Amino acid sequence: MSGLTLLQNLKRIWILIIDLFYTKKIPDNGKYKVVIIGAGYSGIAAAVNFQKRKFNNFEIIEKYPQPGGTWYEAN
Repeated sequence: MSGLTLLQNLKRIWILIIDLFYTKKIPDNGKYKVVIIGAGYSGIAAAVNFQKRKFNNFEIIEKYPQPGGTWYEAN
């Protein structure tokens, strides 16, 4: 996405997000890499959703040593 303005990049990302929710299969051709921020309930659910759609080009980033998100932080 280099060479594009911030607004153009945000529009492309938003279009990709909409495509991910409305298509059954995500093309795993190396064109897209998704970063999931947080390994809480939503982050793990997003990863499972991607895997069900045969898309494996993603990474989960979590600040704590194990998954759990807010629940892990509160305990």
